[in-house]
Amino acid sequence: MSVMNQLLTSISSSSSGLFGQDHLLDIRPKNVLLPATKSWICKCVAKPSVEKTAYKTKVSRNENMGKLQAGYLFPEIARRRAAHMLKYPDAPVISLGIGDTTEPIPDVIASAMAKRSNSLATIEGYSGYGAEQGEKVFFFFSPRPKIKLLRATIASTFYANLGIEEDDVFISDGAKSDISRLQVLFGSDVTIAVQDPSYPVSRTRLIQVIEIHL
Repeated sequence: MSVMNQLLTSISSSSSGLFGQDHLLDIRPKNVLLPATKSWICKCVAKPSVEKTAYKTKVSRNENMGKLQAGYLFPEIARRRAAHMLKYPDAPVISLGIGDTTEPIPDVIASAMAKRSNSLATIEGYSGYGAEQGEKVFFFFSPRPKIKLLRATIASTFYANLGIEEDDVFISDGAKSDISRLQVLFGSDVTIAVQDPSYPVSRTRLIQVIEIHL
């Protein structure tokens, strides 16, 4: 008898035992023979991360972003510092991390921020995003607008008699962002030496933009 015939016979006997008059329910196990199958080996090959994202967004992802671990870099730094302090409780540790403030904001700064914030709730004092080069009409808490060129004011106030013109002044959101933008000019195929330990945010930015070798 072939394997298929044995299988059909076993199924037929099970159904007859289930619906027959002699047995209301036959739950005894039946020996069922199944045909043998061939074994196959499946090998999975991971594709580059660029191909995983490009077909969805049509934009190739910077592969260096995948080198960053979850939770930014600060959790790893905190873990290593805690392990070091547990092993050497009396060792003086100098933190080179992002740090935090320790003193309150001076009243002259806090009051100016509060005054400017309250003026945004009025038609006269409201202003949207600033101009890219700092050339915009500012109200300075007065209903009468005053033309205030930011770059010209910076040049005349801080660099008077130094030969610095307003065209030499660049308006940005901070030196850290400017340094990050300069790194884009290096390309992704250069080698840069970075001290360790170092400022973790700067190191993260280098990993994002270019390939670094420590």
